[in-house]
Amino acid sequence: SGDSGKSTILKQMKIVYGMDFSRQERLSYRPQLMSNVLDCARALAAAMNSLEIPFGFEPPDCAAADTDSSPAVWCERLAEAARASFRDPARQTDSSPAVKAAAKIAVSVDSTKLGETDPLPPDVVADIKTLWADSGVQYCATRGNDLMEHVDDIANASHLPTNDAILASRKATTQISETVLNIDGSVVRVYDVAGQRKYRPKWVPYFENCDGIFFVSALSSYDQRLEEDNTTNKMIDSLRLFGMICNHVLFKDKPIILFLNKVDLVPKKLVHSPLEKYFPDYTGGDSFAECSRYFEAAFRKECASDPARALIVHFTWATDTSQTKKVLQSVMGIVLESSLKANGLI
Repeated sequence: SGDSGKSTILKQMKIVYGMDFSRQERLSYRPQLMSNVLDCARALAAAMNSLEIPFGFEPPDCAAADTDSSPAVWCERLAEAARASFRDPARQTDSSPAVKAAAKIAVSVDSTKLGETDPLPPDVVADIKTLWADSGVQYCATRGNDLMEHVDDIANASHLPTNDAILASRKATTQISETVLNIDGSVVRVYDVAGQRKYRPKWVPYFENCDGIFFVSALSSYDQRLEEDNTTNKMIDSLRLFGMICNHVLFKDKPIILFLNKVDLVPKKLVHSPLEKYFPDYTGGDSFAECSRYFEAAFRKECASDPARALIVHFTWATDTSQTKKVLQSVMGIVLESSLKANGLI
C-alpha cells in the first residue's frame, strides 16, 4: 500500500544481497535528500502553527511532577502548556523572532531546481539548523530526524549519500521498477509497484507469473488518511487491498509475505494517538504487543476464506538493515521454494 516503506525494503534487498549502490545512483539521491530536508522543515513549521506550539517552548517535566498519571495524561498536559504559551505573546522567548524568520526562509526554497551536484545555499543550511535546534521544534517532532541532523552532509555538493541516508530518503513511487537479485545462484526479479489507488490497475501484468508476493503495510498508519481522498483511513484501505489480493484468482497458490512495517514509530504513537479512537473494537490500550496482535489478526482475517493460504507475517523496521536482513533471508527461501515448485523442480 502507499507510503508503507516498500521502496525502502527494496533498497535493503540490494544492500543485503551485495548489490551496492553505484556512484551515479548515490548522486541521484542527492536532490531527493535535499527535498526531504526542506519538506521536513516545511512540515515542522506548519505543525508548530497548527498544533499551537511556540518557538522556544520548554516542555515542563510532567512525569516528575505527577508520578501517578499515565503517559497519555502527561502528553495532554504538555499540549495544554504549549497552547497556553502559544496564545500568550508575553510568554514567547527572545529567540522566537529569529527562529520564525529562519523557518520562513527555509520553507521558501524551491527544491525542484536542485540538481545532483548542486549544494544547498549556506544561508538556507544555517536556517534549517536554527529551526531544528529550537526546543519547541524538538518537542513538536515525534522523533529525531536523521536527515535534519545531517543537513551539513546533505547540503555538501561533493558528499556522496551513505546507505543510511539513502534508506532514510523518501520519494513516492509512481511507476513500476524491476530489480534483479542473485541469491545463492538463483536469479530473482523483484517488482516495486506504486501503492496509490490510481496506479493499481497497472499491476496485473507483472503478477501473472509471480512466485510470491511481498505486501507492505505501515503499522503506524492506523491514524492517517489517504492522500488521494483525505477521508479513508490508510490502514483500512490497506486491509481492503490485502483482502483483494489474497482472494484474487491469480494469486490463489502463491505465498504472501506480509511486512507490517514502521514498527519503530508505533510505541510512542500509541500514547498520544489512541488506537481505539480509530478502531473502536480494539481494547489493548497503548501496548505495542496488543496492537501488533490486533492487526496481525485483522490481516489474517482477510485471508480466512482460504485456510490453506500460505501467509507469513513479519514486523519490520525497514531502515534498520540488521533487522531487515534477518527477515529477508528468511522469506527469500520461501519465494525460491515456490519458484522451484512452480517449475516442477521439487
